[in-house]
Order: sequence, then structure tokens, then C-alpha cells
Amino acid sequence: MKAKASTLKILAAAVLLLQGCGSTTGDDTELESVLDSAADRAGVPAGTCRDECLAGALAVFDECLTQSDDRGACFGLAIQSFFECARECPPPTCEERCEAHARQQFMRCIDEIGDEDACAAEAHEAFRLCVHENCMDPKPPTCEGRCEAHAGQGFMECIDHGGDETQCAEAAEEALRRCVEENCKDPMPPPCEDQCGALARHVFEACTHEIHAEELCGIIAHLFFEHCIDKCEGHDDDDDDDCDDDDDEHDWLRKHEGDCD
Repeated sequence: MKAKASTLKILAAAVLLLQGCGSTTGDDTELESVLDSAADRAGVPAGTCRDECLAGALAVFDECLTQSDDRGACFGLAIQSFFECARECPPPTCEERCEAHARQQFMRCIDEIGDEDACAAEAHEAFRLCVHENCMDPKPPTCEGRCEAHAGQGFMECIDHGGDETQCAEAAEEALRRCVEENCKDPMPPPCEDQCGALARHVFEACTHEIHAEELCGIIAHLFFEHCIDKCEGHDDDDDDDCDDDDDEHDWLRKHEGDCD
């Protein structure tokens, strides 16, 4: 995601609510729990890179607390640090994608029925099927390889139908070029605003899973989204109405702090 250089203050007021409604086993433990839940829902694969990003976010949080008494702002800064780091992680392997799929399945199951044993069995089966259907071939053909095979088949059919070898070769080369151009180019990444929306949904889902307060979590997710798009290139961050809305939401969060069950 391309973004402006301005620092993102995620959930500064809302994080105070999370600290009041989450576990009481310590800020680092609470932060790690929220980040793990959000990362699972966002499909960030488990592994060395994610662990390093988590450790870095905890370090950012601890360092921030040595310089500021604003625990909420430090919590938000650590969340932003984690997601910025996670975006730079290498693409997951097929097995890692299946693990992420299984974790998402487990989280959805827990939200729906709450039976950990049944959900674990369901997630294990989801992982097994995913690997079987998608990861069994250790070296699947590349997109370019499939295009070459398609062009080669076209060349042979052209020759079989009495075509001139030179003309058939030229036709096959053109078919290969079109195939690669149409199918093998990296797709454009989704717009910055869409990425912010997806992350905001993951924050909402993780929040409701942890504190079970949909209205409050909706405000938190909205704050996250508004601050996130402020970093998108071309976004106008001088909208007075949005600023007024943010102030109202921060006031509402502070007023209802401690309302969680």
C-alpha cells in the first residue's frame, strides 16, 4: 500500500477501551492476543516473518511506554507497526496458505458454535483437504509454461492441417505472446481504500471476538479505516467534517469506556 509519510494514529482512544475490556494479564499479553487474532483473520501466515513482526510490535510498544504515559497511543502505534511489517513478509507457501485457511475456518467455527474440540477437528479436515487439492504437485507448471504448451499444441495442429511451417511458427509465437500478456501478468493490487476496508473488517472481527461488543467494535473499525485512508496517496486529509466525526467518535468512546460486559 502506498501511503503518505504522516504517522498513523490507529485506535488511540479505542485502544483504551480494549485495555479496559480485554484480559488483565498484562499489556504485552493483551496486545499479542489482539494482533494474533487480527493476523489470523487477515490471512497473515504463521512463521518466522510473522513472529518477527509480532516481536517488533511488542518492542515498539515497550519503547513507546518509556517515552509516553499515553498507553492507548502506544498500543495503536504497535498495531500499525505490526501490519506495516507483515505487508513486507514474503508470499506464503501453499501449505502456509492452507494453514491460514484452516485457522480462519477455526475462528469462524468458534464464533458460530464455540466448541473448541469440534472446531479443531473441522479446521484439521479443512487443512487436509486444502493441501490435497492444491499442494500435492511439488512443481506445478508456471503460467508461461502453460502458455508455451498451448502455443506448441497450436503449432502442431497448424502443421497437421497442411499449414506452412514458417507461418505456423509465427502464429504460435503470436498465440504465446497473447497468452502471456492476458494471463501471466501480475494483477494490479486492489486500491488503497479497498485494502484499508479489508483491514478494518479484520479489526472488527478480531475486536468482537475478544470483547463481544459490536457497537463499540464498529466505532473502533471505523476509526481504523478513517486513519488508514489518510495514508493513501491522493486522499484529502483536510476534510473538516471527517475531523468533526472523528472527534465525536473519540468523545463517545471515552464516555462509554468501561461499558463492556
